[in-house]
Amino acid sequence: MAMPPTTLTQRADFLRLNRGFKYIAPYFILRYAPTAEAGQCRVGYTVTTKCGNAVVRNRIKRRLRALMRELHAACHPGTDYVLIARADAQTSAATVEYDLLRQELARALAAARARLER
Repeated sequence: MAMPPTTLTQRADFLRLNRGFKYIAPYFILRYAPTAEAGQCRVGYTVTTKCGNAVVRNRIKRRLRALMRELHAACHPGTDYVLIARADAQTSAATVEYDLLRQELARALAAARARLER
């Protein structure tokens, strides 16, 4: 079983990633940037109150964490990621099918890896 990615908790890391690269998907925004630390990738999650009440926000975070545990191998080593849930009523990360959300995240991680390897 693969180790889950380390979670970003420091505000400074989130602010640094705002100046990094961005991939916009229908259900989330993926921000990423390389770090000085080699090896493991780190992931942060942002779900605002625009996405719903606490129950809905926690459901979205659980889904995103589960997806990152599954797709951890697709992460580029030495890179920090932040997944920001989108708050559109029609395209909510809480209501979309899990497989569709997984495909979108896999596509986003592949695009990020290709851009970082250039």
